Amino acid sequence: GGGHVNTTLKSGTNDWRGSVFDFWRNRILDANARQNNAAGTPRGFRNQHQYGGIIGGPIRKNKDFIFLSFEGWQERTPFPVVSTTIPNDLRGGENFSRYGVRIFDPLTSRLCSDAAPCPVLGVNGVIERQPFPGNIIPANRISPVGRAIANLYPTQNFTGPNPLNQNFIRPDAVGRYRYEQPMARYDRVVNDANRFNFLFTFQDGSEYRNGNGFEPPAQNGNMPGTVRRDQNYVLSWQNIISPTKLWTIQASFNRFQQNFPDVSDPSFTIDKLGIRNLPVVGSFPTRLAPRVQVSGMTAILGNQFQNATQRQQANFQSSVAHTLGRHNLKYGGEWATIIRGAQTAGRPTGQFDFTAGWTQQFTGRSQGALDGAGIASLLLGFMNSNAAGDVSFIDWNDTFLRREPYIAGFFQDDWKVTDRLTLNLGLRYDVQYPLTEIQNRVLAGFDFNSKSPASDAALANWRRIAASTPGFAPVPQQLNGGVMFAGVGGNPRRPYNFDLSNIQPRLGFAYRMPGIPRTVWRGGFGIFHRTATQGNLTTGFSQRTPFVHTLDAGLTPSACAGGDCLNGRFSLANPFPDGVIPPTGSSLGLATNLGRDANFDGRQRLLPRTFQWSLGFEHEIGWGMVLEASYIGSQTNKETRTVQLNDRPEEIREQAIRNPAFFQQQVPNPFFGVLPNNTPLGIPPTISRWDTYRHFPQFTGIQQFTNPFGRVWYHGMQVRFEKRMLPNSKLAGMTWILNYTWSKQMENFFREE
Repeated sequence: GGGHVNTTLKSGTNDWRGSVFDFWRNRILDANARQNNAAGTPRGFRNQHQYGGIIGGPIRKNKDFIFLSFEGWQERTPFPVVSTTIPNDLRGGENFSRYGVRIFDPLTSRLCSDAAPCPVLGVNGVIERQPFPGNIIPANRISPVGRAIANLYPTQNFTGPNPLNQNFIRPDAVGRYRYEQPMARYDRVVNDANRFNFLFTFQDGSEYRNGNGFEPPAQNGNMPGTVRRDQNYVLSWQNIISPTKLWTIQASFNRFQQNFPDVSDPSFTIDKLGIRNLPVVGSFPTRLAPRVQVSGMTAILGNQFQNATQRQQANFQSSVAHTLGRHNLKYGGEWATIIRGAQTAGRPTGQFDFTAGWTQQFTGRSQGALDGAGIASLLLGFMNSNAAGDVSFIDWNDTFLRREPYIAGFFQDDWKVTDRLTLNLGLRYDVQYPLTEIQNRVLAGFDFNSKSPASDAALANWRRIAASTPGFAPVPQQLNGGVMFAGVGGNPRRPYNFDLSNIQPRLGFAYRMPGIPRTVWRGGFGIFHRTATQGNLTTGFSQRTPFVHTLDAGLTPSACAGGDCLNGRFSLANPFPDGVIPPTGSSLGLATNLGRDANFDGRQRLLPRTFQWSLGFEHEIGWGMVLEASYIGSQTNKETRTVQLNDRPEEIREQAIRNPAFFQQQVPNPFFGVLPNNTPLGIPPTISRWDTYRHFPQFTGIQQFTNPFGRVWYHGMQVRFEKRMLPNSKLAGMTWILNYTWSKQMENFFREE
């Protein structure tokens, strides 16, 4: 889909004129929100004002004109919120049976085997746990930090069909919005053939929304301190070359910036939760409490105290409008450069995720929403993580500034061939330059063939382990692969190849049928290219440290490895005992992200291309009635898709399906003592046998994001019926319009082999 908006701004005239206005809305005619009706509460408060004024006139008559305007927006609107909070009677580790939830003790885990299988859902589970006696977490097992987090949640105030879902309503929550927009335009008539104008616009605003309905510090959303600001400067010159030819030159500059933090209480720090030790990142240092997500519950707390982005664009364009007989021609070119900046803290003191994974009966084999509970994992102090690093982590983010030039040329001919037939012929060609980062802080792809810096040491361990461990994975000849960096080692500064295939022809027609003068057929075809949106990856410059949730491949939580689950290493009191992984930039080369994911954008980034076509007719029936029907179709190809390149060979996957227990067995870790000890592959002395069969076993995953395999199709029929009421009366302005659309869209996300 797509569309465009043309905006025309008035200029001053030889007379001074102006006006003021105010649009006011309150709640008198508003319907109540569904959430409020459910809670039996009245409508929320609303007060909205859209106000402003304009004035324009001459500085020198017939020569210089000015036009000024101002528009403001102030709104306080109901923003009722429905959330899910932790019931009070679960915060002590008791009463799970009251809700039908069964919780299991992660310290009773056993690895399933052929001799002692774990039947569940018709297959063998991997790890089985025993239930807590009485379905109660013993008081001496409850984490003080976990309890403190649970107590940040408000008391439930609503009971629906499921007491563990949507049990908190905040009917009086409001959203507050403020925007002001002044504009000014100056016009100068130089002579009969030349004139120019200058336009300035500015907009400043802020927004506040309580995303979860809770009180600080648990509250999050768009918090105080938000800003959204936009400014534009446009200079235009027009020259009448001849009675049939007009030349227009325009230069413009736009700057847009915004900052949307999510911190509701800047004074609420980690010590108030009982967290004794948490690393401080260098780029955005803070002691704010971490973001917390408990499965089934609404997320609380916010620590992204800076979330700022900017976009600047400079444009220069020149075009000629030329009338030549039956041809109305327009041709010209455009140059632009776009600069994008970002200063986003991410989660500098972490995001803590608690799922049912540690307290359900079988690892990886959930038996439903009542099998284990994220609340129980929170009270025990056991966070979860994953290989992708997007569950439980700390961010160390850098700032970025990317530049993207753009050039284009176009030709358009509206040709009135006959009185019945008009053709629209056009051609556009543009080149979207691949971006450059001002300090080369982006990747430049993946090197599949070069030897990994970890190869020799890891393979020495591998040979020693394979000699003494039956069934260990075969020793690779060599470990290869690693990410590459823009502007380093001969790599170009631009991380993508140029896509020079952006030829975009356009063809349209309108034909009035002979003998049927009230019927017009219209159709068209065009090719359109989307604007590039990829910013590439900043691996090595912005670094995410995942939480290490287990040291024995999921058998037990890492917090209990030293015997003290509540206060030891990897406990909630000391969740990142080895610190965070500092950004190394491009200095490590192929050793970057060893022991973790090494995802990348390929150089073959192609711009998605959309083919659009339509055919239809419009018929004036008479008596003020018009019927229009058309068929519209489109196909977009080269949509990007993500492919995981670090999976296991197909024959190994088939063996794992037949014998999952064998591949989940713990074996000595060949990367122990070789890879960094704060990475998922570097810290545990043992790993699962499954982990040793990856194509690039020194990485947990390798995803390529720019594969142009995706396609999207759309076919639709659109019908419009229009009836002008009483066309010959004083009510002729009343019109009835009926629209109907029947359509189908299909997408292909995977590559067809």
